[in-house]
Parts: sequence; structure tokens; C-alpha cells
Amino acid sequence: MGSESIENQSTLTPLIQSLSIEASFVRRVDEDLGRPRSQTSQRARHPNNPGPITETHPMRKLIVSEFVSLDGVIQAPGGKDEDRDGGFEHGGWTWPYWHDDIGQSFAALMKDTDAFLLGRRTYVTHAQAFEPMPAGDLFGDMMNAPRKYVVSRTLKEPIWRNTTIIRDNVIESVRSLKSEPGRNILTDGSSQLVHALLAHDLVDELHLLVYPLTLGGGKRLLPEGVHATFTFKAATPYPSGVVGLDYTRERN
Repeated sequence: MGSESIENQSTLTPLIQSLSIEASFVRRVDEDLGRPRSQTSQRARHPNNPGPITETHPMRKLIVSEFVSLDGVIQAPGGKDEDRDGGFEHGGWTWPYWHDDIGQSFAALMKDTDAFLLGRRTYVTHAQAFEPMPAGDLFGDMMNAPRKYVVSRTLKEPIWRNTTIIRDNVIESVRSLKSEPGRNILTDGSSQLVHALLAHDLVDELHLLVYPLTLGGGKRLLPEGVHATFTFKAATPYPSGVVGLDYTRERN
């Protein structure tokens, strides 16, 4: 899949539109957000190599976080006009089920994240929402601090701080990014990018918020033709009927 086909993504989430966060939720986010922890590393030397000790780092995890309907649709969860591709008329379908604890789950996910990997449209939507936020805004600080990697051949220059544009060799660039020292890499929205990542077995965890409705059609989470096994990690029910499901990739 070329980077041009990857660029056109569904993006805006209720979490981004909920910029007017209640004070109680902000306080809870503040309590959950700690100082970034340093990457654990091991000093290793091959037994037959008398050379200098080198640093080795665990491979970084790439986590896909999505709002998803019962029939697997992730298109336009946060707004009526967010993404009408294919005549989609159900934008904003997550709103009746919002609960502050859903936002809290995202804050917990961000504690171990230091990079975003996004499609162009998702990146632009996020940038427009968070880049203008002043320092000291807890949610803005949480979103602005990580490095950003955006897949695009048409984006002329970054519009969000700490951005690297990936224009070519997308899959190899992501593999290289995962091998660098650091914490988790998070992808949300970006449906076609997510399909490419799954097709090349680059996704390590799925963080899914499953909503109690069907949409009958639209852009879906999972691509056709990909066989992969995931191990169940946790299930978290929310008072609004949403269920959080966490899975880790099972590799031999």
C-alpha cells in the first residue's frame, strides 16, 4: 500500500472534540499522568566479542487505539461531518455513550506513550485541536508532548510541534521507528494506515472501545485477508454500555 492511499484517513474522535473537559476529569488525568519514565535498557556484550559494551533496548510497542461499532466500523466516531466518504451518514455515533471513564482510559494509555504515528488527516485534525493550547492545559500538554510521525506525501511542512513527516518507505520507516529507544507508539483513527500496519504485522496491541450499536457500513477496523492471533488482555465495561477490550499480538 503506497503512502498516497494511506493519507486519506478518518480521524476526529469524541476525545478530541471533548476539549471542554469537566474539572473533575481534569483532576483525575492530572493524578494519573506522571513524569515520563526513562526507557529501560540492558547493557550487553556478546560472549565472544571483547569489544565495548553496547546498549540494547526492548522493541517498542505499537498500539492501535480505536472507537469501534459492533459491526467493526471506525468511521467518523466524533462528528456529523467528520468523514462522509462513501455517503456515510452516521458521524458522531459515539456521543450518546460518552463517559468520563472512557477519557480516563486514554489518559492511562498515554502514560507509557511517547510518540504518535498518524495518517495525514488524523494528524491535521489533532494538530488543529491541540497545537494552539497553552502550556499548562493538562489535556493539551498530554497530547503535545509526544513526538509525532505523520505519513504523507502532500503535507508540505509540519503544523504540530515535534513532527517528522514520513514520505516514502512507510513500512520500513515504521520498523525502524519501533527499533529505536523509547516508549510506546500510539496510532488512532488513520483507518488505511492501520490496515497497512496490520497487514505487515507491525501492531503489537489493540485498545478497542466497542460501542453498543451497528452502523451497517463504513470504514472498518480490520482489513480483508489478514490472519493474525491476539491474546486477550483485559475487558473494562463502562456505565454507558461501552466495553474496552485490550489484546496483545501473539507471535511464535
